[in-house]
Amino acid sequence: MNFSLRLWSFDDKKEWRRFLSLYLSYLQETSQAEEYTKEENDALGEDYRKGILSLSHRAPNPYLTFELMLDGKGVGFAQSIVFSDEHLKSLLANFYLMPEFRNKGYGSAFYTLLEQDLLARGARYIDCSIAPKAQAFYQRNDFQKTNDLLIENRLPAYRKFLARPFPYKRILVLGSPGAGKSYLSRELALRFPLPVIHMDVLYWRENWSHLSDEEMLKALDKVLGNESWIIDGNYASTLEYRYQKADVVFFLDYPPAICLEGEKTRRGAPRDDFPIFLKEGEDPEFLNFIATFPQNGRPQILGMANCYLHTPFIRFSSREECNQFLSLYPFRK
Repeated sequence: MNFSLRLWSFDDKKEWRRFLSLYLSYLQETSQAEEYTKEENDALGEDYRKGILSLSHRAPNPYLTFELMLDGKGVGFAQSIVFSDEHLKSLLANFYLMPEFRNKGYGSAFYTLLEQDLLARGARYIDCSIAPKAQAFYQRNDFQKTNDLLIENRLPAYRKFLARPFPYKRILVLGSPGAGKSYLSRELALRFPLPVIHMDVLYWRENWSHLSDEEMLKALDKVLGNESWIIDGNYASTLEYRYQKADVVFFLDYPPAICLEGEKTRRGAPRDDFPIFLKEGEDPEFLNFIATFPQNGRPQILGMANCYLHTPFIRFSSREECNQFLSLYPFRK
């Protein structure tokens, strides 16, 4: 059997009508009964065709529609977009296979082609919303439920990171205390030959004394002057200075409840990411910092990502996403 994707052009109204017959069948399966009539009327309107046509010709970030071809016959469609100006996020907006061709492995074959196309267009990860009956299919293909809602429809986003080359030598790992920055740093070091620098170890001295701002910058300069490094830690006062030197930035953007649990789990345990001569206890002020990190720490990080768009920014909203990403890269032997 020959599986292929055919890029669909809607300048020809005959081609539009063929697509529309599939799209209406898709809406019947995926829409709530009370919403279907409105969505059907919208789709049948000329403005909808013109909108899709305009998006398909947009540069950058064209919204492409593919016909799914089985031995030269159309059996479904898929629509996708790669946001080149949003850190290479991609969206698999719709994916429909006619019912008579399901449960035969065809969906997985077509999904593989769609993933290859998105990779070729530069995508770093794929987001999509999933109908309940399709969850098993996407889970088999390594999609993870996130803590995000899709901007397009406000439904929960499912995400899969793609196996792109990893040429980066200067890595910054950011996130709330308790998110697992040091865990990710160590896991990256197991896969790539890069030294790990923990900001807490660099900053703190005995009896909770610490480096002055001037001393901290000098210490950082020694690290940043090296050819390669993984640095974990936020430290707002030096964040931009480090961000400017990084090849790639990871952000563990987890809900406070997950981070608070992470902090509780590690408290008192031996750690290589914190000076052994300092003893941690339950600190209400520190716990409040974690609880309010989305309001007080997160905006600065996202602001940096928007300011330095040329620096790849890889954001995880759950531990499952992080682990799926790590699974793409084998341990060094």
